[in-house]
Parts: sequence; structure tokens; C-alpha cells
Amino acid sequence: MIQLTFSLVGSYTAVGFVLAAKSIFRFGELNKSDDRSMTEYVLIGSLVSVVITTLVGTLISLGLDVTLK
Repeated sequence: MIQLTFSLVGSYTAVGFVLAAKSIFRFGELNKSDDRSMTEYVLIGSLVSVVITTLVGTLISLGLDVTLK
């Protein structure tokens, strides 16, 4: 939800920060497990989630004709 908000206001740097923080925390949790495929699955899922949310936010702001600063 916060990624969509950042996308709508045009703060793509904040989206990148959220992605980095999310990946670091998830990797720390999953690094302890022995299941490497599960770790990759979760990290790739997080990346896909951020990309889709950013695209949706960008398309919504373009559709609403919102001008970015």
C-alpha cells in the first residue's frame, strides 16, 4: 500500500528504498533456512510485487492526468 502511495505522488526513490529494506529484512529471515528455492521465491515475489504496484501507480497517475513535481 505504501508503495502505491509513493508511486502516485511520484516518489520513486522512496519505492526503491522500500524495496531495498524489504529485501534486506526478508533475506535475513530466509538466510537461516536451508531451503534456497524458498528464499529465491520470496525475494522474486517481492520484486514482482513492487514492479506491479509501481506500474499500477504510474498508470493511475497518468490516467488521472496528475502532474509530477
